Amino acid sequence: MREDQANGRRGMEMEVKKLLQAARQQTTGLKRKKVWLFGALAAIVRITAAGMAQAEIRDSYVDVQVGDIIEFGSYEQDNDSSNGSEPIKWRVLEVSDGSALVVSEYALDVKVYNEAYESVTWETCKLRAWLNEEFYDTAFGMEEKALIAMTKVGNEDHPMYGTNGGKDTEDWVFLLSIGEAERYFEDDEDRRTFPTEYAIARDAYVYSDLGTVWWWLRSPGYHGRSAAEVSSFGALIYNGASVYNYKDGVRPALRIEIVP
Repeated sequence: MREDQANGRRGMEMEVKKLLQAARQQTTGLKRKKVWLFGALAAIVRITAAGMAQAEIRDSYVDVQVGDIIEFGSYEQDNDSSNGSEPIKWRVLEVSDGSALVVSEYALDVKVYNEAYESVTWETCKLRAWLNEEFYDTAFGMEEKALIAMTKVGNEDHPMYGTNGGKDTEDWVFLLSIGEAERYFEDDEDRRTFPTEYAIARDAYVYSDLGTVWWWLRSPGYHGRSAAEVSSFGALIYNGASVYNYKDGVRPALRIEIVP
């Protein structure tokens, strides 16, 4: 059984316990029994509804194919927080073993790779922590989290310079590697991406002629204090950029379980 499903169930079980505990504390005797029963029934209804919502979300992706654009989760994108967050559009890169590998169609945010100019790897950089904590919790609800697979992420050394890629990791959310950016896109034009209005407001550097932005890859660059990236023209920049001095666009990637 997948760890993400277990986490989802544990979350719902905690909700049940809270409801039951609250019911027990409210009253005593016969009235207490009635309230306790009401709390239990409410918890069962909540769990059933959550399970149905999860199944409905998963079923909507059963027939996805490579190249499809799907919506999953939500994040601030129009830079108007008063109207709530907007659905995230994802491009399907691969469908295999009951899951779909997806990458966001747009640069959703702008971040440094690391918060200090020091030698880091994907395992130790701050961008990885942000994606798997703040972004993960902001962009996805309980039902969606239950469908995100914990992915074993390979972190190879740089293919040209041999820069240390660090240890492999297990992530809910990650960035594409140099190899994946080569394999899953047809050419430079296919790799180009546009920033959201929110990303622009966060200081994304937009190339005026195309309206596109640079975006991070997880692979190391020329040395340990740099990380590979994709230019606004869609070219792979193997040398990379400083992990601290540049604020590139962020295109999160993840795997969605599409088969129970």
